[in-house]
Amino acid sequence: MVHLLRSIYYGLRSSFKSIITSFFSSFGILFIITFLIIYLSFRTSISDFIDENLLGSLEIDEIEILPINEKADNVYAASSRQGAKLTIDQVKAVREMDDFSEVFTLIMLDYRVRLRGEMFGNRSTMILPLFAIEPEFFKNKIPKWDQFYYKPGRPLKLIAPKFTLVMLNNYLYFNGLPQFKIEDLKGFPMEIQIETLKSPRPFPGAKIEFKEDKGKTHTDLDVSVFSFTNVTERIGAIVPMDFITYFSKRAEVSSGRWKRGYHYLQFYAKVKDIKKLPETVDKLEKLGLQVKSDRGIADKANQVMKIIDAFSLTIVGILILLTIVSIFNANLNVVYHMSHKFSLTRILGVTKIRIIITFIVEAAIVGAIYGIIGYYAGNYLFSYAAESISSFLPDIAGIEFVAQRNREVFMIAMGLSALVSASSALLPAIFASNINLFKAVRR
Repeated sequence: MVHLLRSIYYGLRSSFKSIITSFFSSFGILFIITFLIIYLSFRTSISDFIDENLLGSLEIDEIEILPINEKADNVYAASSRQGAKLTIDQVKAVREMDDFSEVFTLIMLDYRVRLRGEMFGNRSTMILPLFAIEPEFFKNKIPKWDQFYYKPGRPLKLIAPKFTLVMLNNYLYFNGLPQFKIEDLKGFPMEIQIETLKSPRPFPGAKIEFKEDKGKTHTDLDVSVFSFTNVTERIGAIVPMDFITYFSKRAEVSSGRWKRGYHYLQFYAKVKDIKKLPETVDKLEKLGLQVKSDRGIADKANQVMKIIDAFSLTIVGILILLTIVSIFNANLNVVYHMSHKFSLTRILGVTKIRIIITFIVEAAIVGAIYGIIGYYAGNYLFSYAAESISSFLPDIAGIEFVAQRNREVFMIAMGLSALVSASSALLPAIFASNINLFKAVRR
């Protein structure tokens, strides 16, 4: 019994020494996993920011159709004209084309609109163009899209571009104020004022006031933020289409002369066959129109991300290679100094396969432990850096940095570190199993 306990003791002690030695030899894996977790967190946060705020939300088969004299950068102009207009003939021609499965039209109210709101005790007013598009366009793009309609007597629903949220958060950050998420601003109350020459016919919820000094009528309406979207790059807000047609009709009747009250800006269309897009573009150009697609923008963004990925993965690859070499040399050193132990185990009848498996399993366990430590260390360092990075790089204050705390990343970190450690120990394990018994004993 004493001999058995002593054997167990020496066996555990020997295994403990081997594991401790493996811990020191595999220390480089901790840096690999920590760097990888930080990289994945930064990449995911930046990629999500680009997708949600800078790129459009069009699918590959969705295109924008604009007047051919509309410059690509003109959509950012603050002018109330908002660039070139579509003619009625162009609108009819596009809607009659068989190339599209769906066609949605972006329109703009022709009256001057001011948006007023109050935040943190400060009240501000700004001129803001009002756009509208068919509510079906927002299907699968924003939650509760089918509730985006106008009901007289209720606050007017408004959809704002997502980049305005980024600009607002940057402003709040520089003024030492808390930043907002989309959920925080949904339902935020504001007011719009529509300026017309004549008083429109009264309708529920509207406050109509004629100002003699300016000779114009101001119609005030309560509005609330319904959602945020990146479907348009134009500076302005989107309201239900039935409101613009409703208001324009009342303003037209009161003026005593025919006036549409809005104009057509562009189309969003879904192509039936993306392979026939060049032919469709030719048809549109003959109508004096041009096509814009998010595909090119997305491809450029993806190319930039690929360059970043290639650079980062090269660093990871170099670290892995150096770590493997380091672990390999450390394990060879262990095998050399423990050759007497391996020779005795062979004399006692332990097979080569068992020695190799034991060696690799020990290395894999150590690697997995380092993977777990690296996972939590990477997330902690990333969270710490995310809190202070805005003070060093104010231009990215609007980016929401989120650590990669999920089961998939955890398993990848643990599995990769175990694989690196085990593969580094394979050749030393083979050497250990083939040690010359007599030479080892003589030593």
